[in-house]
Amino acid sequence: ELPIAGQESRVRTHYREACFDNYVPIRAWFFLGEISNSTNTLTNQTDHQVTVCDREGKKNILIDFVDSSVLGTEFNYGLLKHGHTICIRFASRQKSNASIRIDQRYKKVAVFPTSLHTLLTTMSQEINNHIPLRPCPKPSDAQVLAHLFNKTQHPLHYKPPAPDHCWNCKKETNDDGDAKLKKCARCMIALYCNKECQTNHWTTSHKYCCSSHRIYSSMVNEVKQTLDNLAKYLFEFVSTDEDEEN
Repeated sequence: ELPIAGQESRVRTHYREACFDNYVPIRAWFFLGEISNSTNTLTNQTDHQVTVCDREGKKNILIDFVDSSVLGTEFNYGLLKHGHTICIRFASRQKSNASIRIDQRYKKVAVFPTSLHTLLTTMSQEINNHIPLRPCPKPSDAQVLAHLFNKTQHPLHYKPPAPDHCWNCKKETNDDGDAKLKKCARCMIALYCNKECQTNHWTTSHKYCCSSHRIYSSMVNEVKQTLDNLAKYLFEFVSTDEDEEN
């Protein structure tokens, strides 16, 4: 369940106290909703509303772009189409209802040009099979600093990611003179060892989510960078592991 806006100090699983009497996110979370309706309430788009259906089947959830200027001038409202999926990082809901407001510094919106069902099935399968989400990633600056202060309490774990492999036949690259894997020309993320593998995987899977991979990759990288920057202002080091105490 999303945290309630304005109650950050009570949700220690999501926020912790930082400098200047501020509370900042300590872990990544996202809200996903498939757009069912999109309207401009003002011609200058300073108040844009979208209704969505979430992964649990809840319908008519209102997303209110109270001050669209926080999204920057590059945000393309034309992407807010019926059937597309909106993704909001560090989302929070209103106390009075289930609506979500886009008016905070750390919130950012991405729009996937596909349905929520495709994201949760085909897209998720490609990510799980070919893009390691948490293969003991390289520690952040905050984790390294905490380790230097207390190596016992904050050990560092790092496991290099698995070798690149073909997304169709799973063949890995090596140093035995094999031809290098080629990237999908559209998303520049999916890898294939030959045209036959690419064609087969495109037909069975990749064509349904190719346009979403770069959006996903950009969103994940931005969240990692944001959390690392915010960690510098925390009063105490906080682990982002899932088993963290409330």
